[in-house]
Amino acid sequence: ERREIGKELFSPDINISVNGIIQTVIDLRRAVDYLETKPEIDIERVGYVGGSMGGILGAIFIGVEPRIKAAALIVAGGNMSLMIRESKHYTMPKIREYIRRENVSYEELQRVLDPIDPINFIGYFSPRPIVFHLGKYDEDVPAESGRQLYERAGEPKQVYWYDTGHNVPLDLVLARILDFMDRNLLGKTFTYHEILYWTIKLGPLIGILSGIVIIGIYALRKRLKGR
Repeated sequence: ERREIGKELFSPDINISVNGIIQTVIDLRRAVDYLETKPEIDIERVGYVGGSMGGILGAIFIGVEPRIKAAALIVAGGNMSLMIRESKHYTMPKIREYIRRENVSYEELQRVLDPIDPINFIGYFSPRPIVFHLGKYDEDVPAESGRQLYERAGEPKQVYWYDTGHNVPLDLVLARILDFMDRNLLGKTFTYHEILYWTIKLGPLIGILSGIVIIGIYALRKRLKGR
């Protein structure tokens, strides 16, 4: 219902993309307005989680929205001209062709995009806590743009780098985000989601290793008794 003609996020026309990004940030802020009207929502414990474009937009959103108290950004990035120039996302060739056809340099492009570049907003989220989950070999949102966004964020901040491209291991990422939100929104000192993740993932291996150890101990005791 909120969709408007001329508000695309991945339009070859950069001005249309800029308008789409601005409108989306406005929509996100309106969503928080709505949450604030619900008595069952503690507005002092609202966090934000966004991945890929949701992380890019989220970096802008959380920089201008003081009611967000903690944030997790997944495979997000900053430096918009770098992302457009280097990204292998399927939407980028048409955008690069538009830039070439309009004879726009990437320096000029960055000046146009500065008002909506996440790298210019992320620092305003401090001193609220933020965590980044980034892929070392990400080519959709280039890893370098993720690194730059993290570097521009203020403290307290932390980052997890995964040996992946854009598709980070979401089950592990989710476990770590749940722990992060439990600590920073609920004030918990003990969190268990990542522990549970590794227990389930490594459970069979631990069982096998335990079995080998038990068999080894049994064999050693039997040998010692036979002496």
